[in-house]
Amino acid sequence: MIKKFLSGSESKTENSKKKHTLDKKKKSKVEDSKETSGTHTYRDDFTRLIDDEDTLVLENKKRHDYPASLIMLSGPKDLIGMSWTLEKPVTGLGRSNRLNNISIPYKSLSKSHFQIIREEDKFYIVDLKSTNKTYLNDKRIEAYKKIPLENNSYIKASSLVFKFLDKGNIEAFSSHHILSRSQADSLTGIGNRELLKIKASEYFFMKQALSFIVFDIDDFKSINDNFGHLAGDYVLQSLSKCVLKLIRAGDIFVRYGGDEFCLLTLSPFSSAFTFINRIREEIMAYDFSFKSQKIHVDISMGVAEQLETDESWKDIYDRADKMSYDRKKKKKSN
Repeated sequence: MIKKFLSGSESKTENSKKKHTLDKKKKSKVEDSKETSGTHTYRDDFTRLIDDEDTLVLENKKRHDYPASLIMLSGPKDLIGMSWTLEKPVTGLGRSNRLNNISIPYKSLSKSHFQIIREEDKFYIVDLKSTNKTYLNDKRIEAYKKIPLENNSYIKASSLVFKFLDKGNIEAFSSHHILSRSQADSLTGIGNRELLKIKASEYFFMKQALSFIVFDIDDFKSINDNFGHLAGDYVLQSLSKCVLKLIRAGDIFVRYGGDEFCLLTLSPFSSAFTFINRIREEIMAYDFSFKSQKIHVDISMGVAEQLETDESWKDIYDRADKMSYDRKKKKKSN
């Protein structure tokens, strides 16, 4: 028993020495981090304090100026979590794009379902005699009657559910940032496939000229193989910046995946075709140089416009993607 007790004491003493040595190493590591971290500082070994500009916590100081918003809680899966700011005197919601600020192509919604009216810092909701009615916090709203909205109110239009968040609400502010980040490509900073899905669904029902431009980089694998993956990343980033300078307001430019890009434009086929040739000329003229090594970059592109027979935006995308693939195949065969 005495032997076991002594062994235990020696073990505790040894553990204490090890812990003291480890603490000294950690302290030294923290001090080294403080000296070499540049604009970053460290609170302890495990928690890094990021630059003020990049922290949502510190950006929350600005949230008091963030406008009132409407967030979708239940509805089409591509739109759940979407938020719309309510900055205009009147914001209409319904199925029709021409009659509303917020257009949702959902069959059980009326063309004009309800309006949210802003009067200074107060908000009201008005049902526009919708077929499937509007409910505020589970109570049916009488048609054309102006009802006050309070922070965190729930609005049901047909089977869609929204939440009203007043000006400066931290949930609206955070939701906006989270949604923005989930729809951005982390490498290039442009939109991603999720953004395209949402915007393409919205644009498809606008009954305006709509075209898809799809292109990818020729032999991108050989760029990675010959120059390295960092060079490949550089090409993707530089190409994105190059195209961003050319797009117009309303155009949606995304990295669809890998080296494939997609541009959604409210233009007829002829205008979109002229535009993609201009993009290619700009890319061909751009100096893609990585670590003093010049990289040749070319693209294969496809264009398609919306047809009356199209059932969804995916039909337009598929035609543009096929044209891009056929052009790439033709280049390789020559």
